[in-house]
Parts: sequence; structure tokens; C-alpha cells
Amino acid sequence: MLETLFKYLIQQKSLYLPGIGNFVMTQDAPVYNAADQTFEPPVWKAVLTDEQPATPKELFAFIAGEKQVTELEAIQMFNGCIFEIRQHIKSGRSFYWKGIGELKAGDSSTQTILDAETISLSFLKPVAARRIVRDNAVHTVLIGNQELTNVEVAEMKKNTGALGRQRWWVYAAAVAVIALILLFFHFYSLQTGQHPFGNRSLIDL
Repeated sequence: MLETLFKYLIQQKSLYLPGIGNFVMTQDAPVYNAADQTFEPPVWKAVLTDEQPATPKELFAFIAGEKQVTELEAIQMFNGCIFEIRQHIKSGRSFYWKGIGELKAGDSSTQTILDAETISLSFLKPVAARRIVRDNAVHTVLIGNQELTNVEVAEMKKNTGALGRQRWWVYAAAVAVIALILLFFHFYSLQTGQHPFGNRSLIDL
């Protein structure tokens, strides 16, 4: 019977057991495994609350289908199971429910405490989480204090390179002009008999 109730709890995420408490399934966030580049499957565990919702008719229909009995027999089986659990706890002993945890009496006669255990569902497998880099994907990057897209950065580099290639002739022309000026002064000094860097005279020894 407990296996049937556990299956119902996993499917519906909540199950109220009168006189014990309302079991609600909670899920921890998936954990990223950096070594294998995978996300581990989420881990579930039950939390016992003081809520007292009405027992849905679907529960008895579910039990009847699992046990292949009538709904009246399912209600009797359910009540008998609950009675045994409560009697076990009231006697001062803990009650272990596989997959859910350990139930025991609280400070008051009506309080039940659950020491929950984690539930790893075998059909859930790790999921690959390898980073995919797409050539044409647009993403933002921070350059200094300015946020630009990778497309804008590529365009800036392209324009900077093109501008550098366009300016090479300016530097070449400047060097050529300087060379021509030096040659002009050189030939001018030869014609005038003066040294280009000042007067020159011969010293007889």
C-alpha cells in the first residue's frame, strides 16, 4: 500500500494522510558538473506540512486501479494503512517510509515530524551542457566602460585596419619630401662651394 501511495505522491506532488500531515514534493535545482559538462538531474524530497486539504476522490480511484479492487475496498485499505502508521508513531517508535523518510512523533500528540530523505528518480539522466559557440551569434562584450556587440567590435577593427592601409602613402610622401629637401640642399651647396652644414676651409699643416 505504501508503494502505491508513494507512486501517487510522485505523480501528483502532494498527498494528505489524515492524522499525519500533508506531504508535498519539493525539487532542488539541478547541479552543474563542470568536469563532465553536464547538469545532474534534480533531486526531490517530501516536506510535511500542517495543511489539511480534502482527500480527492482521484486518490481512491488511483488505489483501486493499482490494486485491482473496487473504490470501496480502496478506501478501506487506505484507512487501514493510515491507522497502522498512526499507531506505530503513537507508541513512541519511528516509522520508515521508503523513499519518503522517517516519521516520528513531535512535541504534541497531534504533531508528526518527518526526517526526509532525497529521492533520485532513476529515469532522470544527466543532461549534456556543453557550451556551443555560433559564428553568427550576436552577444555583448565590455570594452572599457562601453558595452558593444561582437558585430560592432568586428566592424571597428575592420575600419581601423582599412584606415591604416589608406594612410600608408601619407607617411611615404612625407619621407620622400624630406629626402628631396636634403638632396636640394646637397646639390645647392656643391654649386655654391659651401658645405651644407656650415662653411668649410682648408687648414694647411
